[in-house]
Amino acid sequence: MDRPLPNAPIWTAEALRKLNNILFFVRAQARFRIEQIARDEELDRVTETLVERARQEFGQIGLAGGDRQPQCPLKSRTPLTL
Repeated sequence: MDRPLPNAPIWTAEALRKLNNILFFVRAQARFRIEQIARDEELDRVTETLVERARQEFGQIGLAGGDRQPQCPLKSRTPLTL
């Protein structure tokens, strides 16, 4: 999904940085949905503000807020004991 669609909006550098804070396994889906929001709102650019708004719409699952590094959901769980 590195190649943009022909009608895909342009991403600002700040928006791309925020996109890269999204967990890798949902990043392509998040990018698609954010671009869909931009097209629905007839925006020609994806900005940091739009990415943040989408993050709030999607919820916190898989998305790191602010400038934090992406968090692996498995790291916060206690080890399995048998």
